[in-house]
Amino acid sequence: MKISACVITKNEEKNIARCINSYKDIVDEIILVDTGSTDNTVEVAKNLGAKTYYYEWNNDFAAAKNYALSLAKGDWIIFLDADEFFAEGHCYNVKKYIALLHRDEKYDGICCRMANIEENGEVKNYIVQIRIFRNHPDIRYENSIHESVRKRSEQLKVFFVDKEDILIYHTGYSSNVGTTKAERNLKLLLESKEKGYFPPHFNGYMSDCYFILRDWDKAIAYAQEYINGGVSFFGYNIKPYINIIEAMIQRGDDTELVIERIKEFIKKFPDNPTFYVFMADALYRVKRYTEAFEFYKKAAELNEKYNGIEINLAVNKRYYLYYKMGYICYLCNDYENAFTYFVESLKDKKHFYPAFMPLYMLVKYNSVQEKLTLFNSIYDLQKEEDVSFLTKAFAVLKDRDLLTYYEGIWIKKYDQRDLTIAYTLFSNGFYEKAFSKFMEAYKSGLFNDELRSITLAAYILSGYDYCSGHKIDSFKDEDRRFLELVFDCNHKKVSEEFNSIYLNVLKQMINVADDESLNRYLALAQFFEKPVWKDIFDIMIDNRMYASVLGVCDYLYSIKSEGADVQVEENELIFYMGLCYFKTERYSVAKEMFSLAKDRGYKDNDLKEFMLWTELYLQKV
Repeated sequence: MKISACVITKNEEKNIARCINSYKDIVDEIILVDTGSTDNTVEVAKNLGAKTYYYEWNNDFAAAKNYALSLAKGDWIIFLDADEFFAEGHCYNVKKYIALLHRDEKYDGICCRMANIEENGEVKNYIVQIRIFRNHPDIRYENSIHESVRKRSEQLKVFFVDKEDILIYHTGYSSNVGTTKAERNLKLLLESKEKGYFPPHFNGYMSDCYFILRDWDKAIAYAQEYINGGVSFFGYNIKPYINIIEAMIQRGDDTELVIERIKEFIKKFPDNPTFYVFMADALYRVKRYTEAFEFYKKAAELNEKYNGIEINLAVNKRYYLYYKMGYICYLCNDYENAFTYFVESLKDKKHFYPAFMPLYMLVKYNSVQEKLTLFNSIYDLQKEEDVSFLTKAFAVLKDRDLLTYYEGIWIKKYDQRDLTIAYTLFSNGFYEKAFSKFMEAYKSGLFNDELRSITLAAYILSGYDYCSGHKIDSFKDEDRRFLELVFDCNHKKVSEEFNSIYLNVLKQMINVADDESLNRYLALAQFFEKPVWKDIFDIMIDNRMYASVLGVCDYLYSIKSEGADVQVEENELIFYMGLCYFKTERYSVAKEMFSLAKDRGYKDNDLKEFMLWTELYLQKV
């Protein structure tokens, strides 16, 4: 029994070694057909033992692959693309299954899972593919684009092996290369259509291309054509339905319309977690939290046992599902379950800050030892990245006891200082020193939203008067203009472009700034063209600053009563006051405020949710 590995290439020097190394120990020959590389692809492959051949590219993937097959001498073929590779050690399982099936003529090939991954290794989804098959003249590739292996005389019979035994990784549709491939594939599909060859399932591929290229209307139209055509394509049938929902969301369709389509698709794929996640997210967006929770829960339950061949977008979202369930429990004061869900979320994705922050808020006033016991049960202090995460998180949260503990490990065990010192200085109120260190990183090109916002926060809290005497040319233009607005004594209207910068800076300041500095920064909110007050309230409530929110709401309510334009509706202020009373478990007062908000015209669904939860707590009392 001989095994041949085949691959076609063009400018794949970054990928080809990984591909070949993943199977070279079990194959008897490697056939590489190059279609015009101008890099070192061929040289790399030759050094790994590949026999190399050349093929003049004619926009036909099937033809190129079939040429490679014509050169192969083995009894079985492994045909991976250059951007595909077997999981570590799985090639030996490939050989085992080939040996098992070799004398059983019932099967023509092996079908296995393929994980589409980002360059960092994060799994986007799993699909099923046939990449291992007999070397038989009747088994060849068809279609110039999205080529697939077929048996000419009869239907190809395959043996399915799950991902625990054979798993192929694929990087070809990671975010950084997807657009280029979509443009190439769309061109080939359109050429095929012009030539009169356009099988019904090609509508699905057209939808995929237009989706990646962000043409939402065409993505939906071609997906619907695929569905209307009654096509059944192994392992691909759910994808056009996914395209429709995601394109509707991206296009900005009304959420209630999206919900109706999702209902249809759940009936079509009742055991697949994907559309339950879509439904939960849609319900969450319109603040129907109780319903959303049930769909998140159902998605999590299905996710644990799903083993179907159709794509499951929830496959790597366990952390997300538990976070959302935890946050809904957190909203309704069910802190015991919230705690459990947040811990489960972080066990699945330890550095997921959205789950980390509310978990910390739940234990913020516990003893230092209790907090250390909790976080040390989740994080591994023998891993540098875990200690780094904890140090930076507690620096921002201004928990000095935990910061001192983890920073000590960070410095002594790993001899790391980098920006951690800057975070520590910032946390302890040494804003000017912190700013100097952040600014060094800012100027060096380590630019991201977090560094940008904390650098601006440190500068503002240092008390510099930007307009008179401490000009910093190293700030990017947008940031300089933002600082001018912050320190402008004659406030003008603030453009919507600064909303996200303002709110991100607030998130950095909110746990460290003194009341005077924070109130001065909050005062700028009244000058924004697009109101930011509700976003501010949400940030403060996330940080359990209920008394502060009540104070701001009360102040805005009073000046609004005097005729001032505070860019927030009266019923919204009343609702947020009710929310703060609810979060502090003053349910009778909360009920009064929620009822008043309803009478004054507050219509968002979250009011219904909080009124229901309030009644339930009052009944318990």
